[in-house]
Formats: sequence, structure tokens, C-alpha cells
Amino acid sequence: MNILWDTGAFGLVFSDSDFQKLKDQGAELKDLNLSIQVFGVLNIPSDAHYYLLNDLHIGEMVVDSVICLYNPNIESSLLGLDFFHKFSDVEWHMKDGTLSLFN
Repeated sequence: MNILWDTGAFGLVFSDSDFQKLKDQGAELKDLNLSIQVFGVLNIPSDAHYYLLNDLHIGEMVVDSVICLYNPNIESSLLGLDFFHKFSDVEWHMKDGTLSLFN
């Protein structure tokens, strides 16, 4: 998946197409039975739903207990800064276009 890095986003927010890909590939998504109204571009409200995602593969790394949102009204999935709290360190090299995550 190509997920946009959005410093204003909360954690990990999946679009409809990416959420369906996760489900089709057998991702372990636990419905947390919690919804929230979010505001996007032009302050337009939409409903998003919380899930717990386990066994998330990022390259060779596996991440568990990721709280994520499913928002069927966005076109691209978003990755917010607080997602990086799952790691011991993160290095961003803007000129190289790389992001390194460390356990």
C-alpha cells in the first residue's frame, strides 16, 4: 500500500480501498465498536470506525496492537506522526526519500 504521511492525521487511517485490501489479505482486524466523527478537507464531517490491527508487516518488521481508523470517505490512507510511537526510533532522510523504523 502507498500511505500518505500526514502530520495532522491521527495514527493510521485507512481508506475504503486499502481497508478492503487488508480484509481480502486476511489481516487480523478486531472491531473495537467505537466510531468517531472526523473532519477532513474543507471541514467536511464523516464517520470513522476504530479497529485493532495485529500482525502488521512493514518490510521485515511485524507490529502488533495498532489502533487504526477506517474512514470510507477518504481517497488515500494516512499515516500520522503518533504512529511512530510504536518504535524505539525513527529516522527520516528527506533528501534520500527514506524513512527508517527501529524496534
